[in-house]
Amino acid sequence: IYFLAIFSFFIFALPILLKAIDAWVFILAGVLSLLLIGVFLALLNVAVPARIHKARLPLIAGIGVVYVGLHILYFTNIIPPIPLALTESGVFHTITRVSGNYQVTYEPQSWFQRARRVYEPIHIRPGDAVYIFSAVFAPTQLRTPIQHHWYFYDEVQEKWISKAIFEYPIVGGREGGYRGYSLKRTLAPGKWRIDVETKRGQVIGRVRAKIV
Repeated sequence: IYFLAIFSFFIFALPILLKAIDAWVFILAGVLSLLLIGVFLALLNVAVPARIHKARLPLIAGIGVVYVGLHILYFTNIIPPIPLALTESGVFHTITRVSGNYQVTYEPQSWFQRARRVYEPIHIRPGDAVYIFSAVFAPTQLRTPIQHHWYFYDEVQEKWISKAIFEYPIVGGREGGYRGYSLKRTLAPGKWRIDVETKRGQVIGRVRAKIV
């Protein structure tokens, strides 16, 4: 438990201190966690050597399981990219930037309609574009690329098919999150999902739409 707490602290703190969220930062968090827990256990061994000697194998096994397990979860993109967070997102017909703000057009729905639907319905004509907006919070001065990964659900194959990836850089520090958007034309009717993710493919958030 102590090792997990230490590792979790470094996973959160190092990206803020180093202003980066690359894989090497996660690896460094693991190394520092091992060093710190090693020092802690060495001090305990001086204070209560008999108890540490008796619990040595379970301690090593527990630390090893946590260390390896977190690395597997991270490099399979199951762990979210802490400390990034999606603060706002949406699907729109148009997005225009005016005087530092974004003006959008969308299909009005009641809160009850929105609550019932997992996929936001978007009615388009041939050639129309669909816009995806996202605001991603990041610590001050942290710079990293963010991707909008567009997927279409193929009803025949019964799986999600990657259709496009759009990338843009963000700079941390804005209270409401760094804002950006992507657009795509010639969308096939059906279910679409747009993952807001890091360059490594770690999902920060997701937008769902149904093209009609």
